[in-house]
Amino acid sequence: MELDKLSIPRKVQHWANKHPDDEALVFVSKDGPRTALTCADVFNKSKVFGLHLLQLGVSPGSVVVNLLDDSPEAFLVFFGTQFAGCKSMKLIIGPGDDEFLIHLLNSTNCQTIVISSDPENAATKILSKLIHRMPGNKVTSNAIPSLKFVVDSKDIDVNQVGFIWDEESINSGSVDIEDTIDNGGVLMASSGTAGAIKIIELSRQGLQTGMYIMFPCVMDEYPNSTMFNMRKLFWFLGIPQWYLCTGNRSVHIDNRFPIPEDDLPKFVFDTIINESCECAKLDPMTCSKFNYFLQSDHKLRNKWPLKVVWTGGKPLTQSIKEVIGTVCHTFHNMYGSSEMNLLTMKKIEKDTEFEDFNSGSFFYDVKMKIIDENLKEVTNGASGHLTFQRSPYFFVGYVGNEELTKQSFSEDGYFFSKDYGRVKPNGELIIQGRTEDIVSRDGNIYHASQIESLVRKAPGVYQVTVINVTVNQKEDLCACIVPRVGVSVSEQDKYKPTWN
Repeated sequence: MELDKLSIPRKVQHWANKHPDDEALVFVSKDGPRTALTCADVFNKSKVFGLHLLQLGVSPGSVVVNLLDDSPEAFLVFFGTQFAGCKSMKLIIGPGDDEFLIHLLNSTNCQTIVISSDPENAATKILSKLIHRMPGNKVTSNAIPSLKFVVDSKDIDVNQVGFIWDEESINSGSVDIEDTIDNGGVLMASSGTAGAIKIIELSRQGLQTGMYIMFPCVMDEYPNSTMFNMRKLFWFLGIPQWYLCTGNRSVHIDNRFPIPEDDLPKFVFDTIINESCECAKLDPMTCSKFNYFLQSDHKLRNKWPLKVVWTGGKPLTQSIKEVIGTVCHTFHNMYGSSEMNLLTMKKIEKDTEFEDFNSGSFFYDVKMKIIDENLKEVTNGASGHLTFQRSPYFFVGYVGNEELTKQSFSEDGYFFSKDYGRVKPNGELIIQGRTEDIVSRDGNIYHASQIESLVRKAPGVYQVTVINVTVNQKEDLCACIVPRVGVSVSEQDKYKPTWN
């Protein structure tokens, strides 16, 4: 069977058979050790984790919630859950998230949780008040009635990678992993940018397809490249797709050792050099920081290995072209969502014509309608609300909320993305932002991102953010400007933007 048709565990097995001793996943930190898992490590340890889940009595198809910080153990939980035929869900929990955590665990009928053995970990602290431990890995909880098992990670000990199991349970009886290896699933919590956080079940076909549509454009040009992935595992782009698709090394931050936000760009910059990463998943702000580092010290350019960057989650402006030629040769901007999978990508190089918010062409044949506030389709390149016809690559639904799933689609099966935009004559999609950021004044539609784009061109403007405000009981938009050093507000006032 072709690699892109294989389940996640089968891919892991494939690379373990092909080059078992090659590094697969590398975890780096500022204050902790560098930890590397070989292809054989990932397969063997993930398979054992899956087997132990089944031996404990965890039901295939049930939800396993991964509450570990991104680390070697967290990734093994992700893979091992797939081996057991269970549904994996990664959450990031902070202090005070008690009610939030209880809600998510109950909404998914969670049967198993994996937690840190660090007593100071936020999720571990919360759960210590909610669960009653029984012999072995079994628990009961009045607050979370479906919860039956807890697995403690050995993540507090940086010298070993593993988990704490009830030896009697895992040595009693036998299970056949072949019965479950192709039946795993993935749940993700939405980002919350489109309202309340929702639990999304990804389709297997969408998960498989989404991994492969990003990379064909560079696999031939950089066949043995290392990928640095800045994204966290709780998001689709945080899954180590590069390793699963190519068998090549994927480098991740070990979040057991927090890095101060101000130090993170330089740490990532140094890691890309030290690990010789030719490819990376980064955010645009980090790329701008890299550009500053490289412009400030020309000697670093001779060491700089990065060639290709992927990003997604936010519309880009023309300013991104400033990093091309210095930070990387090629920049790929992707558009999609957890519900819709990846839909479009724009390849940006030095000579590419690029306008603000261009998200590129569709990966595959997607039927789309752009509608107005009255649900009527607009034509002739006009802007409107973006809706997309359901496909096999779309999500299964919102877990525990069938009514919301139903409301998210039109009567003729189009998903309401809650994004606003238009299509260019050449078929490229322009994403102007979220629909809730739209303000209508005097019959005209204004969007925050459009105004930001115009104001950003004004002389002396360093940064701008446009927000919704209420003035005299009417919605309005306010531009919050950070001027460049030495430029006064009165000088900003001289700029008169031209509206389209």
